[in-house]
Amino acid sequence: NERVQIHFEEFNLQGTPPECFHEHLDIFTEIEKPDTQPLIETPFGGRFCGQNAPRERISLYQSLSMVFLSDRENVTDTRFMGYYEFIPDDKYTKIGVPDGMVEGKSSLCTFQIHGNKFKGKNKTGELF
Repeated sequence: NERVQIHFEEFNLQGTPPECFHEHLDIFTEIEKPDTQPLIETPFGGRFCGQNAPRERISLYQSLSMVFLSDRENVTDTRFMGYYEFIPDDKYTKIGVPDGMVEGKSSLCTFQIHGNKFKGKNKTGELF
């Protein structure tokens, strides 16, 4: 039970957000079944270009996909650089319980957070 964490150290693509006409990197972080689920049917994680690197991303499942597009003839290694690693998902699955019963909310990102679980304790964490 792992997720993919990706971090960019360098990012230098042509174009200006949000259009990103000449070059862009699309990131898909919510791919549940990468072998059978087309990217067009997955939630879009974002399109990035310019010199501002995307923030650190963590996949919702065990896979992550990136699509790089450029109209340049000479694409070099200096366009973007980063690293990825597989991290345990227990940090993210123990936040709350999936709740598909909330009225009008049936997506995977709907959670109930139980604050009384840590009553009297100072806890900090991340919500994505």
